[in-house]
Amino acid sequence: MTRSRGEKFYVIHSKAEERRNEFIGKPKPGITICPECRAVFFEKHWHHADAAPYRRADTKGKEVHYARCPACKMAKDHTYGGLLKITGVPAAQESEMMNLILNFVNRAYKRNCQHRLLRFRRVGRRGAYTFEFSDNQLAVRLARALQKRFKKVAVTVRYPHEPLKVSEVTLSFS
Repeated sequence: MTRSRGEKFYVIHSKAEERRNEFIGKPKPGITICPECRAVFFEKHWHHADAAPYRRADTKGKEVHYARCPACKMAKDHTYGGLLKITGVPAAQESEMMNLILNFVNRAYKRNCQHRLLRFRRVGRRGAYTFEFSDNQLAVRLARALQKRFKKVAVTVRYPHEPLKVSEVTLSFS
């Protein structure tokens, strides 16, 4: 295609690409390694350091950059993608619930290195907890799994308005 003088070309980006670049930054050529968790960014995704595609990839001659991954950025900045508030946990079911949560988060992390439990804290003394996750859907899926396991549980999911890509889930034992 030819263009005359003064004509400008514009690059049109999709909304998904804009959101991705806003979240993880403009990808640099080569390989990016997170200095905290050792996750590796290549082929447009973050992978575990021991991931098979990374080990098979031709890394010779490629530049290596160091930058924090999105999950480590969230942990450092004290932000989160998903919030799960649990209230009214019976003392008899507290340890079972914690084991289920930790196993669920470990399985999610094995599938995707960016799905993590960033922080959790006990609120007060009477079986109330707050969990912060790096992924908004991780909180929702965990709440559904807890609802499936403990039958008398009410789940409320709230998605704030568009600028925030956060889900807030409240789970209350009756």
